[in-house]
Amino acid sequence: MVPEIPSIDPVVGWVAALAVAAIFAGSSAIKLANLPAFRAALSDYRIVPESVELPVAVAIPLGEMIGAAGILLNTQRALSGSLLIALLVVFSIAIAVNIARGRRDIDCGCFGPALRQTLSASMLVRNGGLVALCGIAMAPRSVRALGFLDVTTIAAGAASIVILYIGVNFLMANAPMLREFEARYA
Repeated sequence: MVPEIPSIDPVVGWVAALAVAAIFAGSSAIKLANLPAFRAALSDYRIVPESVELPVAVAIPLGEMIGAAGILLNTQRALSGSLLIALLVVFSIAIAVNIARGRRDIDCGCFGPALRQTLSASMLVRNGGLVALCGIAMAPRSVRALGFLDVTTIAAGAASIVILYIGVNFLMANAPMLREFEARYA
């Protein structure tokens, strides 16, 4: 007998899906808005051959946008979530390889030129959190009608996660400067 996969409340699934969609759509839009800057960040990783940098620099944000849109569609949720998880795994490997090489001072390129972040282990933790959020978004949902309070909870919950994500990224981006300030004035 095959065990039944447990389902989650649809509100929880929708909060996760909407947050993931907003995070990846925003990241994609920022990269596409300044593709040369994103390509330069990609080049700094020294992983992708120069001959394919431009196609990869275009494919990454397009993949993020497709995943962001698809995770909101019941019929595409699993495939889109898998695409986003695959992207996160690739990003994490690229970050880990460069940290291992001692190359922490390069821009991660996560948000294009909008937010310069140097590589750190905390990015791997952040990406792990996004993988978990994608997993929740992909989980089977129980069937029940959503009311006004449910919709309000979904919007507020997703907005809270996105705001927390942005805040964590700003802290990570400013951590080197804060450490320098603390060392100088402590």
